Amino acid sequence: MTTPLLSAPSLLKENIFFLTAGTFASSICILLFDQRLYTAGEVFLLFIGMFILFLIQAFAGSMQKFITTGKAIFLYFRSLLITLFVLGLLYAFLLPHTFDWALTFKLGLSTTFIETSLHFFIRYKKQFSLNREKEKLISQTIRQQQVKELEVLKQQIDPHFIFNSFNTLTFLIDENSEKAKQFSNKLANVYRYIIFNSSKNLVSVSDEIGFARDYAFLQEIRHSNEVQIQFAI
Repeated sequence: MTTPLLSAPSLLKENIFFLTAGTFASSICILLFDQRLYTAGEVFLLFIGMFILFLIQAFAGSMQKFITTGKAIFLYFRSLLITLFVLGLLYAFLLPHTFDWALTFKLGLSTTFIETSLHFFIRYKKQFSLNREKEKLISQTIRQQQVKELEVLKQQIDPHFIFNSFNTLTFLIDENSEKAKQFSNKLANVYRYIIFNSSKNLVSVSDEIGFARDYAFLQEIRHSNEVQIQFAI
C-alpha cells in the first residue's frame, strides 16, 4: 500500500498560510520590540521586508525537511542567518533609523522562532493528515476483504448444502415424519437467514446464534447424530 501524497493545491495552501501568518506575526512582533517604527511608510516597508523574508524561507524549506536533531539545528541556524541578513538590509537601507546590532539580533531570534513554530505546525498537520488517510485506506481494505470472505462463504454453503439437505429430508419423510418436520423447519430457517441477511454487513448476535443452532441441528441429523454440537454462551 502506498502512502498518499499531498496534492499541489494542498502545498499551495500551506505556502500561502506560511507567508501570510509569518508576515503578519513577525511584523507585529518587530513593531512591539522596536517602537521607533510608527509611520505608515515604515510599517509598509516592514511588511514588505517580512514578506520577502518568508518567501525566501518558503523556497528554502528550512524546517520542513529535517529528520535528525543535528540537521534541525543546522537548518535553524541557517534560517537565523537568512533572517538577520534580511533584517540588516531592511534597517540599513530602507528604514531611517540608527542600525542597532543588539536589537536586530533580538528581532532575528524572535522572527526565526515564529518561522520555526509555523514550520512545526505545518509539518505536524501534514503528518496528521497522512496518518488519517492511511488509517482510512487500511480500514477500507479490511472491510473489502471481509466482504469478499463473506461472499465466498455464501457461495460455498449454497450449492452443496441444499442438495445434501434434500437427500436427508427425503430419507426422513419415510423413516421419521416428526423429525422430518423439524428438519424442514430448521432448513427453512437457515435459508431464510441466508436470503434476508445476504445483503447486510452486520446482523444481531441473537440472529447469529439462532442460525448456528439451526445449522448444527441439520448437521447432526444429516450425520445420524454422529456429530454432537454443544453451545456454551
